[in-house]
Amino acid sequence: MIRSDHDALKSRNRRVPKKQVAFYIPIGLDSSAFPPHWRDSMHYFLNLIHWRWINWQADEDRFVNLKYDYLTKVIDKSIWTKLRQRLEVVGVIECDGLCLDGVKSYGYRLCDRFRKTHRIVCQNDSFSERVLRFQRQRDKVLLPVHYWLRSHLDLLDFDMAKAREIVSTKQPEVDSSLNANEYQHLLTDICERFVNRDQWLIRDRFGRVHTPVNSLPKELRSCLSVRGQPLIGVDLSNSQPLIAGICARQFYRNRTARSRLANMKFAESGKPYRYREFADMEKKAFRTLSKNASARQCNPGTMTPSQDLQAYLQCCEFGKLYDSLMEPGADRQAFKKQFFTDVFFGKNRWQSPLKQRFEEAYPSVAQMLHRLKEKDHRRSAWVMQCYESTIFIYIIGKRLSRECPDLPVYSIHDSILTVPEGIDFVEGVIRDEFAKIDVHPTLRRESY
Repeated sequence: MIRSDHDALKSRNRRVPKKQVAFYIPIGLDSSAFPPHWRDSMHYFLNLIHWRWINWQADEDRFVNLKYDYLTKVIDKSIWTKLRQRLEVVGVIECDGLCLDGVKSYGYRLCDRFRKTHRIVCQNDSFSERVLRFQRQRDKVLLPVHYWLRSHLDLLDFDMAKAREIVSTKQPEVDSSLNANEYQHLLTDICERFVNRDQWLIRDRFGRVHTPVNSLPKELRSCLSVRGQPLIGVDLSNSQPLIAGICARQFYRNRTARSRLANMKFAESGKPYRYREFADMEKKAFRTLSKNASARQCNPGTMTPSQDLQAYLQCCEFGKLYDSLMEPGADRQAFKKQFFTDVFFGKNRWQSPLKQRFEEAYPSVAQMLHRLKEKDHRRSAWVMQCYESTIFIYIIGKRLSRECPDLPVYSIHDSILTVPEGIDFVEGVIRDEFAKIDVHPTLRRESY
């Protein structure tokens, strides 16, 4: 039976993906040197390396770790090993050769002469659908608040001419493995994706949201606008130490609370947000802490809240924690970097004068951090990220989406960006939600 033109058109439309799939591949790459049925997979793989690179997910040697199981959800297993080996032989990529089961995947990087990329649109509908199917599978962990945040990315405009001027003045940090040209090229690549509106939103296993806005250095946020309006950010002073203090108040509630924090699971497909704990904090825990604060004595040898914890939280609320520990004349930025390395995220066995000062001034928080890092020193960071995302995404973001759904909002972990007309409302919501758990942070506004 001969189908009508109308039926044929409907059939073609069903095969066309709803979303355009684009790849950033190296300039100078001769795709014709590879078998035709390899090319889309090759472009996807090289784009993934580049995407991780511009999202600051490379190690100090510029390798990005990619899981075999994730790669082969899109790339055919039958060609994967040959494709990877061929790309290494012809000098397009390098592999670090290090894979530890359950700990680390192989790392990959583009070779020097293939670092510059250009954008191509995938013309293979079948392969595009495979990529989109993987993305839809990955998006199953997203909640309505995530989709709401993602919808605002399409409203962003980007001033590339202004960005080029800013990028030309940027220099990498002193301890960076990148030279000035490499660093400026990396920033340009980040900006190019904004220009092409290649937006994304990914939720990690700790509940944090990652978007192109997160990857953009602060100086370049002035290039962003929504309907001609610049963005304004509001964030917390001493935000990470303040989150640690909130964790500590929960930690010292009882033995069950301590066990939960010390053994918290973080699965890719799990539910990371600890909203029940925050609801409980609102109802009971912090109210009790406030009533009994004056009666507590500093006793770091027992698992009970102490006066030093209250002093710590008040110091964080006023944005003065770093000042309370800094030596006279110390550089603030250098001190903050050392503080997180030595105190919050370093291994328990690591000792330094700064860590000793912290333990003497705030023994309750130091004891909590030590307990969390007993099995894995990364756990303190994981727990704090989970609590941070619960507050800023699940609680504050959810309320903003409900009460002001048309307001453009962009989350950068412990900071929220919006347009000038909405900044008072956003700041009011942040203050109100923290007040519910008896925390009163100092908020800072920053115009871009």
